[in-house]
Amino acid sequence: MEWAAVTATALGAIVGVLSSSASDRLRWRRDTSEKDRETLRTIYAEFLDAVTQARNTISHAAHDRNDSLEVRARAARGALTEGGVYEKQYRLELSAPPGVLPLAGNVLAALLTLRDVVRHGASPMDAEYNVAWAKLYDARTALLGAMRSSLQR
Repeated sequence: MEWAAVTATALGAIVGVLSSSASDRLRWRRDTSEKDRETLRTIYAEFLDAVTQARNTISHAAHDRNDSLEVRARAARGALTEGGVYEKQYRLELSAPPGVLPLAGNVLAALLTLRDVVRHGASPMDAEYNVAWAKLYDARTALLGAMRSSLQR
């Protein structure tokens, strides 16, 4: 009878330790997952912010008809580097899931197209400018959808 009590106690202790360990593991995994999701959300926001700043700089250069074409072209040319778009893109490439990366590339390509259109003298009244603007808008919208999907639980 003594061995039965000792065995039952030992078995109870083992079950308790294993269930506590499993519970701690699940809690750790949930906390890590939430932290990773928050980090990714920050990276997404930083990239989108940099793209928006560059787009706004390019747009201002296109709208400012008081400056010479050379001054507007210089402002458009520097928009991506001043806004840190490339740095934010590199960080995004290291962390984002594969489904997001091509869409981020599409946004960058559309932003570069808009920049080039403005560098060559297009204004918001020109069809070429409006087509480039629309492509950037569509690419950004698709990227936002993929980003939202990747952040869902």
